[in-house]
Amino acid sequence: MEGINIAPPVLFTIAGFAVTNTFFMSIVVTLFLLVMARLATRRLQTVPTGVQFWAEVMIDVVYNFLNSITKDERVTKKMFALIMTLFLFILFGNLLAYVPGLSAISYQGTAIHRTVTSDYSLVLVLTLISFFVSQATLLATGGVWTFIKKFINFSGAWKDKPINLFLGGMDLIGE
Repeated sequence: MEGINIAPPVLFTIAGFAVTNTFFMSIVVTLFLLVMARLATRRLQTVPTGVQFWAEVMIDVVYNFLNSITKDERVTKKMFALIMTLFLFILFGNLLAYVPGLSAISYQGTAIHRTVTSDYSLVLVLTLISFFVSQATLLATGGVWTFIKKFINFSGAWKDKPINLFLGGMDLIGE
């Protein structure tokens, strides 16, 4: 009986390194984002138009959203580049599935398109990077005591202390 294979198919190898269709599409997405960044910043204008306008709108929306979550400008500035990069990579990596005819292109009988987030190893790496950078940023901006208070919280009225301690334990489990 044949089981389900979740490993991405290998398109070709380069010096013993297997290039899967998921890895290939992540390179395509990265190159697309680099080209768009170059187009957006090639002729900067005070009153933006075209690609620069849409890039600034996206940056402004994500920055303000992140700032509303962190409520701290220092933390927002430290985390913004990572959050924006992950957001754009995942967004365009998933939107690529809607390009007409892309799934019909194959190389040696293997489809070159596979959504980048369908490979569990990529999702694991992005998750680990996000986790460790967010913890390091919290330690760097707030210090050790802020990090500890995130999990052991005795603030508030006496009647709130048990629930705050419980929620701190839930945060620890969540982390």
